[in-house]
Amino acid sequence: MIGDHMRARLNAERAALPMIGSVRGRGLLVAADLVSKSGKALDPKSFKQVLHDIGQNGVIVTKCGAAALRFAPALNISKEQVDSALDTIFDVLHELAPAMAA
Repeated sequence: MIGDHMRARLNAERAALPMIGSVRGRGLLVAADLVSKSGKALDPKSFKQVLHDIGQNGVIVTKCGAAALRFAPALNISKEQVDSALDTIFDVLHELAPAMAA
C-alpha cells in the first residue's frame, strides 16, 4: 500500500514537474526516471547535483540506470514519512528544474 502511494504521488507530480519521466516499481522498491526537456535521460552532471541536493536535505535515494531515482525505504516506513521525503524531493526538483530544462 505504501509503495502504491509513493507511485501515485510521483505520477501526480509529473504534471508540475515534467523532469519526472516514467515511474515504476513493485512494493516499496520504486524508481522514477529524470528527464530533460527533450525527454532524454538527465545528463550525469545534473543528475549528480539532484542526488547531492536531495541528500543535503536529509533524504537518501540512490541512482538506478542512466538517470533514475531509486527509492528503497525501510519496510516499516509510515505514510507520513513517505510524504515528508517526497515533499523534500519535490521541493529540490522544483528548485533545480529551471536550470536543467535544456
